[in-house]
Amino acid sequence: MKNSKGITLVALIITIIVLIILASISINAISGNNSLINQAIKSKTNTEMAEEKEILEKCVAYAIAKNKSGVLTPEDLEREFQTNADGKVITDGTESIEKYEEGNLITITKIKVKFIETENVYLIDQEGSVEDFVLADTIWQNNVNYVLDEQSKTLTISRNDTSRTDIYNGDVIIKVKAIINGVEYITKFPNLCDNLFSQATRMTSFSMEDIDTSNVTSMMGMFAMCSALKDVNISNLDTSNVTNMLQMFYNCSAIQNLDLTSLNISHATSMGGMFAGVTAKLDLSGWNIPRDDLLCNQGGALIFGGNLSEEIIAKNWNVSNAKNLTGMFSGCTSLKKLDISDWTFGTGHIAHGFFDGCSSLTTINGIDEWSLSNFNLNQSPFECICRNCTALNNKLTGGFWDNGTWYNGTFTPTT
Repeated sequence: MKNSKGITLVALIITIIVLIILASISINAISGNNSLINQAIKSKTNTEMAEEKEILEKCVAYAIAKNKSGVLTPEDLEREFQTNADGKVITDGTESIEKYEEGNLITITKIKVKFIETENVYLIDQEGSVEDFVLADTIWQNNVNYVLDEQSKTLTISRNDTSRTDIYNGDVIIKVKAIINGVEYITKFPNLCDNLFSQATRMTSFSMEDIDTSNVTSMMGMFAMCSALKDVNISNLDTSNVTNMLQMFYNCSAIQNLDLTSLNISHATSMGGMFAGVTAKLDLSGWNIPRDDLLCNQGGALIFGGNLSEEIIAKNWNVSNAKNLTGMFSGCTSLKKLDISDWTFGTGHIAHGFFDGCSSLTTINGIDEWSLSNFNLNQSPFECICRNCTALNNKLTGGFWDNGTWYNGTFTPTT
């Protein structure tokens, strides 16, 4: 009798477990990703799209037949939509599509059309081919210009198109990955980022996640003339192979603070006018200057040429490989405070006119650490270093420190 009760209890438990499993399967069948409900929705959507494409193909055929040139225009389509589609669909501008063909980047303009009731969007090329409009599932790339490579599953950031108002607008955040129509793409930057975001006059802030940019070799004018850009966070930008940074932030007059302490300039060969027109406080601490002619000898284009910052922090620089420091901060008429403390020097440096024309300069932190033994005194007369620095103390203008001892223009100790 006891055994019978035990068997009955076990059977009951097994029955309950089986019922729970069946219930789970049933619920999943109804509400899961591949559920009956979702399949029904997809089926309805596919039917709608098939019917809409049939309408479009009919209107396209009529429009091309009436157009002697054989090239489809938005106006042709709009007339046919009114006549043969009862106004259910409208033209919605054009879309410029960039893609690679045999290694070359080409641009194709397509007509964008939209069904009013379903809000489904399609693209029609000038020859009449109809295709689904690629809609982004993620938000970030809606205001970013990019090119998709289906084979490598990469999304490459593209240059600003000044004729468009919908890209590089407002806060721009470049993320590592993008999911478009359920497909995952890895974000990358082109090898040449010259003028990539230049003249994006509606971009107010820029930041990026930890994207691999080690392939990039040039960033010339990358943010040039972004006149509304206030905040820039490029601490994750890998510039280890970048050689050209000419005018990288040219005329970015709205930037409030620019922290480039993490910028790797180990392969840089051109940095002239990098901060021209910039009024923000610059923090460039920790830079290792790799070559002799990087800062001051680029056809007259100095790294700080045209800079309008009131404060520059350039402490802990290693300039042992940069012998030519001629006119490095010359002409920075807005500069008031400069930190050049903890510099590592070599020997034979030339610093003629180093602060020449810095008429607003009142504070130089670290200049008392400099030693005459590091400089070529024949080519770099120290009385010219602070020439036309009218806001500086007269003693500093007419002399120089050497390991705590003050010297005048003829290098004799003074009190």
